[in-house]
Amino acid sequence: MVGTKIIIYTYVIALIAVIFSIIGLRKVIRKENLVEITIFTMVGREEIIENKEFFNKILRGLIILFCIIVYIGYIIPAIRDLPKAIKGDFSIIEGVSIREKDYDDSDIQRNIIIKDKDGKKHKILCDYNEEIDIGDRFKIVYLPNIKIGSVIEHEKNTD
Repeated sequence: MVGTKIIIYTYVIALIAVIFSIIGLRKVIRKENLVEITIFTMVGREEIIENKEFFNKILRGLIILFCIIVYIGYIIPAIRDLPKAIKGDFSIIEGVSIREKDYDDSDIQRNIIIKDKDGKKHKILCDYNEEIDIGDRFKIVYLPNIKIGSVIEHEKNTD
């Protein structure tokens, strides 16, 4: 079973991203002023005033780009996996690691890259911080769209 902590963490981050994207998109749609000029603006105050609308357009474009990237890469996959997370219907993958990772007790989560028996590479974010060598065998339970999971088995490479 995928750790409850990692699932809660994933969906809390997704909820925060949705809230920020709604706030940002609302500002873009209303064409609110995004460039604030205060008494603390020291450098280039006149230039900022002259180019205020240009800077606003750039910031609006960045907000839209950020929202698109976050929705495609994180929020939509999290939503697609939500029924599976609620039901506990996780996928299981077995494979061999293709990248080394040293032991690091400061990492809460880390990407494990494995190759399955069909030769397909999988990159899964796991709550695992042990040393990983190339050729180690893994069995991982994970949510398939957002690619988060937990290591069930880890057999060290004996070669």
